[in-house]
Amino acid sequence: MRTVDLLFFMGQSNMAGRGEAALAPVVAPGMGYEYRAVTDPDTLHPLEEPFGVNENDPAGVYEPGMKTGAMVSSFVNACTAQTGVPVVGVSCAKGGSAIAKWLPGTPYYQDAVRRARKARAFLQANGYPIRHSAMVWCQGCTDGDLHTPKTIYPSYGVAPVPRSSYAEDTEAALSPEPLAPPCPAAGPVLTDEPLQEQVARYEAALIAQAMQQEGSLRGAARKLHMDPATLLRRKKKYQQAGLIGAEV
Repeated sequence: MRTVDLLFFMGQSNMAGRGEAALAPVVAPGMGYEYRAVTDPDTLHPLEEPFGVNENDPAGVYEPGMKTGAMVSSFVNACTAQTGVPVVGVSCAKGGSAIAKWLPGTPYYQDAVRRARKARAFLQANGYPIRHSAMVWCQGCTDGDLHTPKTIYPSYGVAPVPRSSYAEDTEAALSPEPLAPPCPAAGPVLTDEPLQEQVARYEAALIAQAMQQEGSLRGAARKLHMDPATLLRRKKKYQQAGLIGAEV
C-alpha cells in the first residue's frame, strides 16, 4: 500500500464549502481520497466536490445540504504536486461556527476526535502508512462578526502550531482527554469585550478547571467555596453558552 498524508479539513463555511462543485478542478487520479467517517467508514472514495457533502453527524457537525463545493480539491492538487504523496481527506467543518463551538468537550470537538480516530484506525488496519497527519483550519469569520478579540484565541488554548509538530500524531492536535477549556495560567486576558462577558468567560474557565481537577460537582464547589446548587446553575448556564463543554 502507498504511504499517505492524512488531512482533516476543519473550520466554518469557507472550509465546508459554499461554492459551485462544477467549477472545482478534478483531483489527479490516485492522489486524493475522501474518508467518510460518518456515512461510509469502511472504504476510501476518490476525492471530489462537493467534499464532505453527506458527512453529517446529528451529535456533532451537522449541516445537511449546505456543502456545495469547497477549496479542498484545489488544495489537494497543490499539495500533492509538491509532495508526490496521496492525501486522504476527512471533512469536519460547520458553517457559522465560532471558536467557542470548537473547544475541547464541545460536540464539534468530540465529533472531530471520533472522525480522527476512525480514519487512523481504518488506514492502519488496511495497510496505509501515514506519513504526516495534520489539520487544515479555516475559521474566524463568525468571530469577526462577533468582534471576538484575537487575544481570546490564546485564552482558549488556541495558538499557532509549531511547524515541527505537523508530523505528530493527529491526536496531539485532537486529543480526546481535555474536556474543558484551559484556565489561562497567567490570569485573565484583557480584551475589548464588555467587562461582564470577560468575567463570564474567565469564571467559566475556572469552573471547568475545578471540575476537571476535583472530578465531582461537590468537590469543585468546595474548591471554589461555592454552594453546589449555585455552581450547578452557573455550570449549566455556561454550557448553554458554549463556554464549557457538555462533558464537564
